Amino acid sequence: MVGAVLWFGACSPGMICVEQHLNSTTYLSIVADQVHPILLMAHPNGDGFFQQDNAPCHGARVVQECFQEHEGDFTLLRWPPQSPDLNPIEHLWDEVKRTIRQLVPQLSNLTELDSAIHQAWCQIPPSSFNISWSQCQKESLQY
Repeated sequence: MVGAVLWFGACSPGMICVEQHLNSTTYLSIVADQVHPILLMAHPNGDGFFQQDNAPCHGARVVQECFQEHEGDFTLLRWPPQSPDLNPIEHLWDEVKRTIRQLVPQLSNLTELDSAIHQAWCQIPPSSFNISWSQCQKESLQY
């Protein structure tokens, strides 16, 4: 199983391809070694945001303890379970998936897929990020 972790709004190297099962240990390593330093660099005043869905590895005790330890460094956004429409990244992933499905010839290996994902992500127009966030804000009013 291949998982991917994405830092919202960033192009390479904000996208990390994980070529193994994404468990709490792997996820914690990615957050601690890559996401946290990037957030500190981009938001040194602690005004950055990090969002994750409700995958089991995100809710692991060791991961939650890490977030509590660094709670002043950024804000961890909380989202209700089973609410993909409230996650702005899902709307952007849809754009990436549509782009990749249109590729001719089709991709034949993980290296090509990884490259195509990065390229498609970087080609998303900035206005799509704003539209995606606006859609989520409207939908969140329903909850």
